[in-house]
Amino acid sequence: MKQFGWKWQFGGQWPGDGLPTITVTGGTITPFNSGGVDYIEVLFSASGSMSLSGDVADAQWALAGGGGSGGKLADVTAGMGGGGASFPQQGTGALASGSHTITIGAGGAGVTTASRGNAGSDSVWTRPSGSLTSLGGGYGGGSGTANGGPGGCGGGGAGSGTGGAGTGGFAGGSSDTEGGGGGGAGAVGGNGVNNVAAGNGGAGITISFGSVSRQVCGGGGGSGSSGAPSGTASHGGSAGGLSANSSNATWGGGSGGVAGGSANSGNGGNGFLILRVRADQAQVVMA
Repeated sequence: MKQFGWKWQFGGQWPGDGLPTITVTGGTITPFNSGGVDYIEVLFSASGSMSLSGDVADAQWALAGGGGSGGKLADVTAGMGGGGASFPQQGTGALASGSHTITIGAGGAGVTTASRGNAGSDSVWTRPSGSLTSLGGGYGGGSGTANGGPGGCGGGGAGSGTGGAGTGGFAGGSSDTEGGGGGGAGAVGGNGVNNVAAGNGGAGITISFGSVSRQVCGGGGGSGSSGAPSGTASHGGSAGGLSANSSNATWGGGSGGVAGGSANSGNGGNGFLILRVRADQAQVVMA
């Protein structure tokens, strides 16, 4: 059993009990120091649970759903929309004792036939004090569905479509032949401009309170047509592809749209929960 946390005993600092215990199933535990303070990070990149033996006074968290995937067109006469990112729910405060269930939303599946992309799934943290939900990202517009889908951040439009609306996050970009970029947690998706360029994915955000700094929840780039380059992406989003696949996104980001018969869009990035507690306020163990 891995155990992290401290108590004062016999005038010295020793690992052990005496503090509330967080028992983790399905996540990972990383102890670290920041600014002279010892912390413990709990990371869920797939669904799991926690059991708290008592209240923990001082915690910080970020919960994100899955990102949307980009759309596809079988030829290169028009660009397709990038998938929208999830919008993370961030907060600080106490964690209540009892059972905590974490459902991590998957990124939208990439598409291999001409169609719009797929929306990302929501992530839900069910707590004794009530549930917290982070919406998945919207799908990128594609063949047959020009408008990008709504979500935490909206998907980009395709052909002559509009970008999807964001709830909390930013909207996707519109398309003028060249595909619009998916919206990100930090910025709107770029608009496609005919014969100039597809829209870039909207920028995500940086989460820096954990054991490492992470760039998360960027939108996917739109794809260009035969006369224009595809859009770029950052913060876990993936760039659009012209007669080439777009990559799988990461960290709640959206994947890029694609144009060209052999090109497939990547999966949206899976969601996550990053949780930080002070090591002098809780001990954390794996179940």
